[in-house]
Amino acid sequence: MIPQITPKLAGWIAALAAAALAIAAVVLTTDLGAGILARVRCAGVWITSDSMSYRACADFEREQILEQRRHTPED
Repeated sequence: MIPQITPKLAGWIAALAAAALAIAAVVLTTDLGAGILARVRCAGVWITSDSMSYRACADFEREQILEQRRHTPED
């Protein structure tokens, strides 16, 4: 027997999908999102090194992300 999707469940799924899209848009387009991406990219440094190296990596990556966004033509 195939389980049926109730209207309430469909509403929750739609709300979660909308929230995921909003979060993705913020991460991929804002300066705050660039900081989040930079921290994720430097996770290996965080695990293997000290906090100063991690902060330096995150600052460098954030600037790289922002610079790339400035030079990427918008469609």
